[in-house]
Order: sequence, then C-alpha cells, then structure tokens
Amino acid sequence: DHAQSPINDPIDWFSELSVLTSLRSKFALLFLTFIAVPAVLGVIGMGALQAVNDPATEIREVWLPKLRILAALNDHLSDFRLAEGDYMAAADEEERSTHAVTLARLGGEIAANIAEYRVSQPASNASKEAQAFQQFVTAWNTYREIATRLMTQAATLDRQTARQLYRTENQQAYWKASDLLDQLTAADIEEAEASRDQAKSVYDDTSMRFIVIIVGVVGLAILAMAMVNRTISSPLIQLVGVLTRIPQRDFSAPVPHTGRRDEIGAIARAIVQD
Repeated sequence: DHAQSPINDPIDWFSELSVLTSLRSKFALLFLTFIAVPAVLGVIGMGALQAVNDPATEIREVWLPKLRILAALNDHLSDFRLAEGDYMAAADEEERSTHAVTLARLGGEIAANIAEYRVSQPASNASKEAQAFQQFVTAWNTYREIATRLMTQAATLDRQTARQLYRTENQQAYWKASDLLDQLTAADIEEAEASRDQAKSVYDDTSMRFIVIIVGVVGLAILAMAMVNRTISSPLIQLVGVLTRIPQRDFSAPVPHTGRRDEIGAIARAIVQD
C-alpha cells in the first residue's frame, strides 16, 4: 500500500478553508471575486469620472457661454460708438434717421446681452466677476443716457454743443464702460482658468486612480492564477505522478494531499487505500 504522507507540503489557506469543501465551491468563490472586485473598482472609477466631469461641465456650460456673451458685448459696444460718430457726421435728416435705427438696434442687442449674462449669474454672488458685471451695467446705463442726450442735441441742430459732448462726457463714459467690460472679461477668464486648472488636477488624480485600478485587476488575476496553480494544478500533477508509478508497483513515494477536504484530498486518500 501507499504510505500516507503528513501534510508537509505548503498548502495554501485557500485549500484548507472548512467552508470550501469542494473544488466547485472554490471556483465559485474565485468567480464571485472576479465579479465583485471589478464591480467595486468600476464604481470607484465612475465616481472619479464624475469628479472630472463636474469642472469640465462648468467650463462648457457656464464660462464658455459667458465669454461668448462678453465678446458680443464688446463688439456691440464698439459698433455703438462708431454709429454715434456716423450720426454726428450725418449730412441730412434721412441719413441721421438711418444711423438712429442702427443705434437703437445696437442698444437693444447690448440690453439683450446684459439680460442673458444676468441670467447666468447666481441669485447671490459677491465674487469679483459679479461686482465687475454690476459696475459695467451701471457704466453702460450712464453712457446710454449721455448718448440719448447727444442724439437729441444733434437732431435739434445744436451741432456745436453736440460735438463738445461727444468729445468729452460721452467719450469718457464710453471709455469707462469699455474698461469695465475689459475687467469683467478678465475676471471671467480668471474664473474659467481656475476651473480648467481644477479639471486638470482632477483628471491627473483620476488617471492615477485608473492606473491603480488596472494594476489591481492585473494583480488579482496573477494572484488567482498562482492560487489555482498552487492549490489545484500542482497537486493534481503530483497525484498523476503517483498514479503513473502504480503500474510499476512503485510505492516508495508517499502520497501527498491526503489531508485535504476536497476532491483532490479524496483522490489522494483513495490512492492510499488502494
């Protein structure tokens, strides 16, 4: 008979768990582990992606539209000043009427831009950008009132007074509104760049998380392969070696793994009894 060997070969804890009394249960545990671990890592990854998406969404849905509005405001404000000059230089009433229509249209577009920008502002915002916006609105309203007064004087043929107003108070009001619009644009760009930097920082952190996740999954696969080889493949190969010596009546080598409580142990004990 074959001699039963003591359990002197290093058997992994995986093969000795009392709850895992069969290879089927052990493979089921491995299968569930391979489902659970990627699922947990996937949830972590989704959270990381959401962290990246938040600042990116802010840039796309908040700052880019605001900068578009400010670009339109800047164009309309410049065009308004040019239209004022054309109105002043008009040779007759018909030409003045044409430029008056242009000024009214530009004034309406600026008012629409201001209203659109205001909608994008939080209900209560004391930021540098919000303060710059309110200062620009005040400066524009002042400039618009002076422009209306200028048109009235030019229309009543008080050209000299109108020209003086155009070159002094009106021009200063335009410069102030233009400067405040530049400050508002700079404040928005600063906020947008801060969101961009935050998005980049979160993206870098998320990239590192995904690297860790990939390394973890690969490591888990390697560990599982090593575990299967150590607890199943190698013992089976050892038992096959014992079985190949039976026809030669070579019973000198002890039978390993007889102490295991699974199918491999049952095979080993069967060989000893035979």
